[in-house]
Amino acid sequence: MQVDESKFQSKAAKSVRSRVTNIKPWLPISMTMEEFKLSVIEEMSKTQRIEKYELSDEDFKNIEDLATQKYSTWAWNWGKSPQFTEKKSHRFKAGKVEIYFNVKDGIIISCKIYGDFFGDENIGELEKKLENCQYEEASLKKRLAPIPLNKYFVAIPSEELLNLICAR
Repeated sequence: MQVDESKFQSKAAKSVRSRVTNIKPWLPISMTMEEFKLSVIEEMSKTQRIEKYELSDEDFKNIEDLATQKYSTWAWNWGKSPQFTEKKSHRFKAGKVEIYFNVKDGIIISCKIYGDFFGDENIGELEKKLENCQYEEASLKKRLAPIPLNKYFVAIPSEELLNLICAR
């Protein structure tokens, strides 16, 4: 899957590209994934003491709790993220809409909306209403819920606009 480079621009440290290869061509003999895993364990056990550990029901519960309480939170996933700009665009029957979000620490610090759509209200008002909103679906939907989007985007269904704005 190729992602459009213009879709995501980040000010974070750039990853250093490295050469990656499949393991299979480097193996002396062909083997299944299970055979490969056992082979790795066997080789490691020649130089290290390896003990098998079976996860208990309590372990699984603790893992689930940790995932829910820590790793599924907005603060963990967005709260300390580097500043980035994201572009979202879609051509609707009533015109093209392009939305640019400038996000810092998971908060929309600015928003610009362009396109060849028609609206009865000043689009700058909507851009301002999106500022200082957490950049995640639930917060965006809550912020947009009381706003009559059809006044800013005539003949574009509000649900389709929400899908564009909240898409990941």
